[in-house]
Amino acid sequence: MIGTGCKAWMLPLGQGRHAAIGEHEMVHIIPEWVRLQSIPLCPVYCHKVFTWQGQLIPVFDLQTWLRRRDNDVTDPAQDSSPIICIVAYEDDMRNVGYGGMLLSS
Repeated sequence: MIGTGCKAWMLPLGQGRHAAIGEHEMVHIIPEWVRLQSIPLCPVYCHKVFTWQGQLIPVFDLQTWLRRRDNDVTDPAQDSSPIICIVAYEDDMRNVGYGGMLLSS
């Protein structure tokens, strides 16, 4: 069948890594600096949040998560004006939630 391919965004994570996300899960891209707040006692790859449209949004750093999974000990790039994409997801009760994901560009 023609036109039945999967449509996705390829997101740059840094250090040559990319992630694919379905076209309908990408809600918004925040290309400018936002104030990220640290949450104590959370894993290093998901210890930040920010406010977006009146909601507190958790931020997932997939690049850091992948480095930790691969036992990569290289020094991660610091949050120098990260680009954040807002991602929509559905939980088991079919409620829609939002999360942020850090991108390199």
